[in-house]
Amino acid sequence: HVRSRRQRQMCIRDRLQCLDLAPASIACEFGDLAILTARLAAIAGLETTGQEFTPHGALIQVAIPVAERARVERLVADVTSGRGTLTWRDDVAA
Repeated sequence: HVRSRRQRQMCIRDRLQCLDLAPASIACEFGDLAILTARLAAIAGLETTGQEFTPHGALIQVAIPVAERARVERLVADVTSGRGTLTWRDDVAA
């Protein structure tokens, strides 16, 4: 049973790695950072690739599954009450 469970987890992980990802940057205020990162972590396939702090908050670098782009845009707007910004990188249009 443990072996089949391990194999199933590996298959799921491999499937997630095959997703088309769109790189983006999310700027948010300190007050929104904890809840935003928690909500982003709940999105399957989304990868946080970096984070840096600014004088007013944080800049989070992410790779978002293409199929989840609209969902992440709404999430950032909702969680930050419109204060946060999501910027697609590498000429990836939203």
